[in-house]
Amino acid sequence: MNQSKTTRTRNEKALRWFSAGSSVLIVILLLVLHSAYWMNQNFLNNQNFSQKVSSVLAQDSSREAIGQEVSDQVFKDKPVLGRVAGDKLSSIVTSILGTDIANKVVTRVSSDTVLYLTSAKQKPIEISLSEIKPVIVTLSTVLNSVDKTSNVSIDASTIPDKVVLLEPGTIPSLYRYSVILSWMVPFSAIIVLGLFALIVRLRKLSIRQGIKRAGILLLSSSVIGMIVGPIFKPPAVSMLQSASLRTLTSNLYDAFWSPFFTQMTYMFILGFILIAVSFIPLTRPSFMKKSK
Repeated sequence: MNQSKTTRTRNEKALRWFSAGSSVLIVILLLVLHSAYWMNQNFLNNQNFSQKVSSVLAQDSSREAIGQEVSDQVFKDKPVLGRVAGDKLSSIVTSILGTDIANKVVTRVSSDTVLYLTSAKQKPIEISLSEIKPVIVTLSTVLNSVDKTSNVSIDASTIPDKVVLLEPGTIPSLYRYSVILSWMVPFSAIIVLGLFALIVRLRKLSIRQGIKRAGILLLSSSVIGMIVGPIFKPPAVSMLQSASLRTLTSNLYDAFWSPFFTQMTYMFILGFILIAVSFIPLTRPSFMKKSK
């Protein structure tokens, strides 16, 4: 009798451990499925990706960051001139990037960013100054004539035709991760459904208990997803030594993190609804009840 009771206790304990381990795996695989969908919609879809990058580059803080980076690189070997004319060049480039004149420049930066983050072989992200160099010189001359204290003219010969914003390898390419996730999606979906069915069957869960368990798993996965995003931001931004590029990267990170947070929010709401439904008493309609 005692031996039978001990065996039953061990089986129940093993079942609980299996259920707990399977639940943890389901939570992780749900994150994998959501990450794959998010990456496919926001990174591998070139149109969506370009729209997001263009919207980020249109932000005032992003334009200021690019203007500062251009100024820093133009005067990196001329620190004395940089201290005098650096802010002036930075403000001129910033203002030009907000006009239609720089549409080609912004479009090219956006395309370079797409290739940088989604291609197997990265190419540098460059900002071409050849189209806007004459405008920079003209604006510099106008500012000098308006502001008599600003007596530093920016010579076209001091401005390079292009400035590299990001060298290859500075930020990892997402190509490899996208390939891995695409392979994992069908297996993850099958494993999630299979493990959940096993938990329901082995634990002999009722419909209400099954709904509650599904809600808890969705809720747990969504909360973890919401926490993970902000945790990865500081290391991603800190990979860049330039303060202006850190600002630009931070803006890009926020733009692409936002849709993932939205996905997690929807999953959180669905999980909450399932848990709430599991507490609703389930009774048969009167017409289904057996007549005495």
